[in-house]
Amino acid sequence: MDRKRLMVGAHIANAVLVTSLIFVRDASQLWYLYIVSSAQATVSSFFFPAFMALMPSLVNDRQQLLRLNGLMQTVRSLALLVGPSLAGVVVSLWGIHMAFLIDGASFVVGAVFTLLLVPQTRPAPSKRQPQSLWGDVVEAGAFIRSSQVVQAYVVFIILTSVGFVTRSALAIPFMQGTLGLKPESMGLALSVTAGAAIAAGVVSALLSKRVTALRLLGLGAAFSGLAMVGLGLSTGLPGMLLGYAVNGFSATVGSTAMNALFQTGVPDNLRGRIISATGAIFAFSDLLLRAVASGSADLFGVRPVYLVAGGVSVVAAILVPRLLIRTRA
Repeated sequence: MDRKRLMVGAHIANAVLVTSLIFVRDASQLWYLYIVSSAQATVSSFFFPAFMALMPSLVNDRQQLLRLNGLMQTVRSLALLVGPSLAGVVVSLWGIHMAFLIDGASFVVGAVFTLLLVPQTRPAPSKRQPQSLWGDVVEAGAFIRSSQVVQAYVVFIILTSVGFVTRSALAIPFMQGTLGLKPESMGLALSVTAGAAIAAGVVSALLSKRVTALRLLGLGAAFSGLAMVGLGLSTGLPGMLLGYAVNGFSATVGSTAMNALFQTGVPDNLRGRIISATGAIFAFSDLLLRAVASGSADLFGVRPVYLVAGGVSVVAAILVPRLLIRTRA
């Protein structure tokens, strides 16, 4: 299916879903919010693989692809940082239903801009014969088993997710129980992380001409892991915020580089399906890692779990670049 059409359809679906929330009037209709949230999650599972698969065609070379991934990380982080504040202003001035209408309109604007996207490169026509849905699944699975690039991508995301998932799952117990900080410290930490991620996207884009994606990958994962170790050793608010900032910056740099390497290492005709398949793997690993992090914290305490999670990210910094170098040998 045409990726642009799929993305436009996802935007329109989200616009309809969000706008429909204006009919929710009281707490007795809370169930509808869950339906809309679930539906939006389903729509996102179509939109993001299509967009990630389309990105390489929007630029002319690998350096530009790394730069584009960096800029997208900046825009995404900026939206997460500014969006809730803008929503609060709209709700306070005009009410929550106006916020839903504006949000719905933003998806329509997104659909229009998606239609304006012009590919700079076009893949060679595929000689592949159309297959059934099951045939597509089998083909994608065979490629994942044979591709060291995809295997390295999966290993990298899962290993570095150990740090991210552990940090988020145990954030409240660590801040309030271990450090004795007030609840508002969480908002401050998240703001610092988002600001660091915005800066990381800009830096990744600026460095795309001077530093290879492979080197950025290793540096990002290494410093992300070391930041987790520092976070686990922190004793107060300044140390905690520094750990969040370095971790957010480094993790964004590493994921930006890994996305670019993945996008160039997977054939165009398989890219969307491989992204969808790996997305399912990551969703399952996220649930599993949260359970493991919580259980481990109950047994050993939060600090040791943070230290181990940081060490795992450092392992990813050593292991994954070696896997990728081997594919180029």
